[in-house]
Amino acid sequence: MSPSPPPLSTAEAFSPGLLQSADSRAALYAASVPYYATADVSLANSRFKHCVIDSLANPTLLAAAKKEVLTHITFESKETDIYRVGQTVDLANLSALSVADAQKLPALLKLRAALYSSQFREFVQTITSCGELNDSVDMSINLYSKGCHLLTHDDVIGTRKVSYILYLAQDWKPEYGGALRLYDTVTHGHPETMWCKTISPLWNRICLFSVTPGKSFHDVEEILVDQDRMAISGWFHGPKEETFGSSLNSIRERGALDEPKPTFEQCVESELALENWINDVLLLEDSKQKLCSRFCDDSIIRIDGFLNEEIAQAMKMKIVEEGNLIKPWSTATPPTKHRYLYQRNDFDHFASDLVKVFTSKAFTIWLREVTGLEITTNNVLARKFRPGLDYTLATSESNTLVEVVLDLTPSEGWESGNMGGYQVYMTDDEGESDPSVYQSGAGGILHNQTPEFNVLTIVMRDAGLLGFTKYVSSLALCCKWDIFGQFDFEEVPSEIE
Repeated sequence: MSPSPPPLSTAEAFSPGLLQSADSRAALYAASVPYYATADVSLANSRFKHCVIDSLANPTLLAAAKKEVLTHITFESKETDIYRVGQTVDLANLSALSVADAQKLPALLKLRAALYSSQFREFVQTITSCGELNDSVDMSINLYSKGCHLLTHDDVIGTRKVSYILYLAQDWKPEYGGALRLYDTVTHGHPETMWCKTISPLWNRICLFSVTPGKSFHDVEEILVDQDRMAISGWFHGPKEETFGSSLNSIRERGALDEPKPTFEQCVESELALENWINDVLLLEDSKQKLCSRFCDDSIIRIDGFLNEEIAQAMKMKIVEEGNLIKPWSTATPPTKHRYLYQRNDFDHFASDLVKVFTSKAFTIWLREVTGLEITTNNVLARKFRPGLDYTLATSESNTLVEVVLDLTPSEGWESGNMGGYQVYMTDDEGESDPSVYQSGAGGILHNQTPEFNVLTIVMRDAGLLGFTKYVSSLALCCKWDIFGQFDFEEVPSEIE
């Protein structure tokens, strides 16, 4: 039997000369303007820096590590409001493996040791000027298959100082999707609506960037083909935790630049006749009493065929005809909270016509009769969620509201959930999981409404109850459309018998 080859040194785990290139790469990092070229130095310095290194690792070692992963590690599919991904267990825990299991992953263990070695940490410190890094291992392997994605966030958690992604996808093409996308900022903590730079996930490429509160916003583009994008990703940590909060806390705070702003207003006095718009059956006293009874018992009611047939078909025809057209719509921002098109009742447009129905005195009276609540003010939008772009992340309201959603999505095939677009209400499990994302365990979901056409949902949304609209996949055949209304109310005093 021939003797085993000697173990690789840390330097040999990387491409020749890599660790000696830190100073030159640091100069490039310091001068990097990852987004728009600009002559404004102060503006350029306000954007978070990044570094892309091709041919990082010893290619033989990297190929062997990937083979071990595919052979011996099982991927578990995970999905929340912010991502869909196949993810392994934390690779920091590989140290606890039995001798027999560790022997199955020698290349992966060598790669992990090299990435968190003192030499490579010094290399990262020199490039990024991030300050001291400790030896904490924070590393996982992610597998993105068709439809997988990760929405806009900044990675700000605890002692994280530098993020990295090492790509293991071979023969990857830009049209496959899966790119890392970087966001410019309008002002501190408020990213632009759309990304400004894309970095393709090429084999043996690593991307490094400092985790910077209010600046390091990025996402991962949806995978568009039946190809898997594998990557090793993780963080290098500093010796102490910074004082800034998590991404989840930041997206819950309404900033001065957030749009749309909630504008709760009194109902509009008008000559609108509700019978010209909604199903006649819903105006019958018996129907309203039954709906009210169900709402009082369940705090939620679903009404199929809400609009009358004539109005519904006219709306459907106009929706299909308009498609993805942007004007006269506005865009909801920032993408750390939501992105979709919206309008109120101030346009000569069929969607604005429906907003006028929901803000009318006639609808307010009908809503009072089917909920038993004294409706006081309303905040109503028409919304359009474009495939491959739009979503809302999980947020809660500070006070209890009646939330009304009229779904007007004109295509079918959303039932599997693969195309996203579903509206979810779930309990808040804050403190029980990583605060950078919201886990969507089945036990916490109270209601999940897939996109349909002409379906009205009325929900008593308690303060603290989370709600979100899942990212609409590029697989979707059309936009998700709805009329979304929030109604403040007062309790109706019980009659004294």
